[in-house]
Amino acid sequence: MLLSRIPSIGQIMQWLGLAETTEHRAIVCGVIALIVLLSPVIVGLLLHLLLCLQMKLLSRFSPQFAVAFANYVTFPGTIFHESAHLLLAVVTGAQVVEVKFLEHTEDTLGHVTYRNRGFFLWCRLQDTLISCAPTVLGVVGCGFLLEFILRGGYVWWQHILLWYLFVSLLDHATMSPADLKNYFGGVWVFLLPVFACLMWL
Repeated sequence: MLLSRIPSIGQIMQWLGLAETTEHRAIVCGVIALIVLLSPVIVGLLLHLLLCLQMKLLSRFSPQFAVAFANYVTFPGTIFHESAHLLLAVVTGAQVVEVKFLEHTEDTLGHVTYRNRGFFLWCRLQDTLISCAPTVLGVVGCGFLLEFILRGGYVWWQHILLWYLFVSLLDHATMSPADLKNYFGGVWVFLLPVFACLMWL
């Protein structure tokens, strides 16, 4: 199982050459907690850089096509991105005000507008989970698609369709500036619980 391959905090401390003390364990757990909580942002930034590279390569052939490919051709990724926001908004109990899956304006391709509901900490949790949903679910979705692709046994058009969906999801699994603002506005709520869980493991 995948979980059995994850090293324990004790093993990580041994790799780092640290003595098994409460202070060292707290430091290691604190660093790991920060890495875990920042991982959606890091992955989102890496995917954004990958998208920029894709745009640069396509622009060599046609700048117009590069923009059209990112904004229009890969529309399933936009729908998935906004659906991820919508799903987590519903799951966390936020009030969904407006949903637009395809909205081509100067600064957005779609959006989900919601109102927080609940006590203060729960509202911050809503902001964090809703904002990082496209990146987390997008990466998971790409993982499943890649597994299907590598399994093989498809005719040519099925391979093209699967790769098209893979690229579409990957292109739109980034976090927008608004997503980043909401994420950092509430991610601190998770810091102590994640740290406590790591200390307990």
